[in-house]
Amino acid sequence: MTTPPTTPGTGSPLDDPADDPTEAAPDEPISYRLTHDDRVVEAGSLTELVADLIPGYGELPGTADGDELALLARWQQAVTTANRVQAVLIADVAERGTFDVGTAGEEVLSVLFADRIDPVEVEEWAQPVPLVVVSTSYAPFTDATPPTGNVRWINPHTELTYLQTLAGLGVVALDGPRAALT
Repeated sequence: MTTPPTTPGTGSPLDDPADDPTEAAPDEPISYRLTHDDRVVEAGSLTELVADLIPGYGELPGTADGDELALLARWQQAVTTANRVQAVLIADVAERGTFDVGTAGEEVLSVLFADRIDPVEVEEWAQPVPLVVVSTSYAPFTDATPPTGNVRWINPHTELTYLQTLAGLGVVALDGPRAALT
């Protein structure tokens, strides 16, 4: 996965809204499509798509404080989503017979069922059940060492990385201009 552009106000090329590929220009609309829960949402910006997933997100101010609140909102939703997706993955591998909750050790079950509000403390995850974690709970965002192995990530750092990682997990389908989504 490529590193997304830095956020506006940080000296990046995105400080000029005309150079921001994730925002629709008035004379040239960019259409994004997000599919989730049997719904299709079309929007002119990634912010509008995220607002469809997170109540109140679209009303956050376009200021530095608003950016902080937006990151917090994405992180909170990422934690909730990680907990839900983890439960679905556990049920899936148990149903396929590749993982037995009844015979798994307490250490494995404690990791799998831990609330993702806190980082999971495991170095290497080699279980048949993918471990779902929130990337901003680990380095370089915190001092916690990220786990390796059979790990799936939700990255709420930017709107783009958030939507990309949700799509990678199959939670949503994301379509839009290729240049803006890479």
